[in-house]
Amino acid sequence: MEWLTTALEGGIPELPEVIEAICPADCNKQGTCVNGSCVCAAGFDGEDCSVSVRAPPEVEGVVSALCDLNQGPCPFFLVQGFGFLDYPSLTCHFTLAENNSMVNTTAIFRSEEEVSCPAYRGSLAISNDGVTLSLSVRVVVYDSLCEVCTDTACTLRNDVCRINNKCYADGFINPTNANQICDVTSSKTQWATLNVQNIVVKNYLFIRIIGRILVTRTYNITIGGTGTPSLIPGFAGGNAISLDGNQFLSYGDVTDSCFGDVERCSKGVTIRFNLRLKKHSSKCYVFSNGGEEVSNYGYAMWFENNKLYTRTSNKKAEWTISTSSVKVEEFMQVEMSWSLQNGLQLSIDKNVKASSKRSISRPTSTYSAVKDFVIGGSSKRDKNCGMAIDSFTIVFASSDIINIEWESNCTVECLLVCLTTVKIPQDQRKEAPLSTQPSRFCPVR
Repeated sequence: MEWLTTALEGGIPELPEVIEAICPADCNKQGTCVNGSCVCAAGFDGEDCSVSVRAPPEVEGVVSALCDLNQGPCPFFLVQGFGFLDYPSLTCHFTLAENNSMVNTTAIFRSEEEVSCPAYRGSLAISNDGVTLSLSVRVVVYDSLCEVCTDTACTLRNDVCRINNKCYADGFINPTNANQICDVTSSKTQWATLNVQNIVVKNYLFIRIIGRILVTRTYNITIGGTGTPSLIPGFAGGNAISLDGNQFLSYGDVTDSCFGDVERCSKGVTIRFNLRLKKHSSKCYVFSNGGEEVSNYGYAMWFENNKLYTRTSNKKAEWTISTSSVKVEEFMQVEMSWSLQNGLQLSIDKNVKASSKRSISRPTSTYSAVKDFVIGGSSKRDKNCGMAIDSFTIVFASSDIINIEWESNCTVECLLVCLTTVKIPQDQRKEAPLSTQPSRFCPVR
């Protein structure tokens, strides 16, 4: 075939007439090709006249047929298949799971291979003419706080509270009364009274360095890496430990509590400390116990491109936020707080800089907790930050619980202020023995 070279007005070459007579699949012998488009015979439709109007469309599947309301709204299902026609009678036909009743709605035509339908729970079929139905597929709108659903079945959870026809995970606070909590060990049908005085607070005031051990009032922390860190005056009046980017601190295996295993943090978790970062040209970790690893879960905080990132992940989802409101070469008070109910929050100098309740679902897999909590490095003990840190505190509750008042008109925050501003006596800085016994700087709660 020779192309015509005669230029029309505007410089566009004229195509031979045979090109304009080419249609998709030659209209499947069920239509006429007119100027490159099929004009279908009666009873047929589609771009190539391959769809029989009398036959039902073929449904192959639904994108995300399991829609979890706990992860966000479920506006519609995207149905994929073949033979969908852009007709006013294109409809979605649901048989509802709850009572076996029928609901019919108008479908949104996207292409011959895709249509959208509103989100209901049950079986879904598509019809081009409103009468003849495709084979049905199972679709599920559910709340993962109430039940566990797979492609084949849903099972009610027995580890949550069901109060006034709503589901609350263990540790969730009553939205209308902050002094009440879901405590499945107490009751699964009634709110329990929140006893903030029993919340665990672990505070690590750095006293002195002996060899490769950082001595605190309650715990001896291993110093890893090369070289020796130093103790310098801290922001809160005690000591800060200065890491030059070649060392890290290792707490070892603390997976027996919320400290090392976020799955044990039913009330959430708050990690607070004073931090002075050095300038870094590459990514470095402030702390981690596996939150950055695809095969693990836990917490992580890192500094990259002048932004501070933090992540919390469990076996099902992960939350990640960041802020550019970061000081370099001067102390700032950093607080990361997380709960399943309220998501992740990052505060600098007592001001919330980033927060998000939204999470990203993780693929089904066998995730594990890392048996170490590292300060100044990743969970693999690399990518170390040059930094100084003091008054490292972890509370086995989220920040919203920390600020709840109890009977003595004080809060967990009162205790934290006391713990993180106490000055260590000079003789204890120099002569403190190795000890694992706590000392009472603050009033007993």
